[in-house]
Amino acid sequence: MINKIAKLFFLTFIISLVGCTSYIVEDPYKTYQYNRLTGDLKVVYPYDVGKVYNASMKALELLRIKRLSSISDNLEGKIEGETALGKRVVIEIKSMGTNASTLYIKVGDFGNLEYSVEIKKKIDEVLGIKN
Repeated sequence: MINKIAKLFFLTFIISLVGCTSYIVEDPYKTYQYNRLTGDLKVVYPYDVGKVYNASMKALELLRIKRLSSISDNLEGKIEGETALGKRVVIEIKSMGTNASTLYIKVGDFGNLEYSVEIKKKIDEVLGIKN
């Protein structure tokens, strides 16, 4: 009997984790995914890593987010910054082939959807994507 209760508890726990790991947020212009477990906002762009990396650097500059470090090559890139209130901002870009990249944005230790979306919108603006 105790074994069945333990299995039921474990199954309920696993199902609850699956339900809270991520959800899809859609806007009329681009679909992106926000993972509540990791705090990452994920966007797929039809551009190479270099173009997305440069747009991300410019977006942070326009938002007056202080850049702490940045590194990039043709396959991936990473930018770390800090907001005026000391929140850490991490942007990672990974290649998905010649003309596609995945961008991850995380603000703070646990993520911040609203702030991440604002950074994404500024990157879109720099890339010429109309919002």
